[in-house]
Amino acid sequence: MDFTHDPDDFVAYISSVKRDWTRASSDFLGLVEHWRDLSEQSFANISSVSTEGNSIKGEVLGKLFTIELSPIAEDQIGYAQAVLLSRKVGNAQSEIGRFRIRRDGSIVDIEGTTVVNGEDNHYSYKVFTSVLRAVIEAPATVVGQALPA
Repeated sequence: MDFTHDPDDFVAYISSVKRDWTRASSDFLGLVEHWRDLSEQSFANISSVSTEGNSIKGEVLGKLFTIELSPIAEDQIGYAQAVLLSRKVGNAQSEIGRFRIRRDGSIVDIEGTTVVNGEDNHYSYKVFTSVLRAVIEAPATVVGQALPA
């Protein structure tokens, strides 16, 4: 923890982080409508998604998943942090992966490298298929632990 920051700067800092988080999370949650269309029209309904607060709940090939969004800041920049979890009835969950969303929609990995540009023509498709692929390739979860692959 760093105790050297000027407390008078905190209001501007938290306001900036909140603006970034709000934009990033709201735009990301807005992708779900396109993902529903993709599932129906392109993927023969093998997947489904819905929003619930700051979460996206979904299923692909019978495997349930959740994307939990929460605010995070680094170097005075706010992001929406997405944690992809596999889930099973009974609330057993395991983390599959995580990434960050910038206010411009770009997806960055934990190291800060842009992995999907928010201006990419196939942005929504790339993000959705990457999530579905990660869920399909993740080992099944049983009561909080992964089955051997």
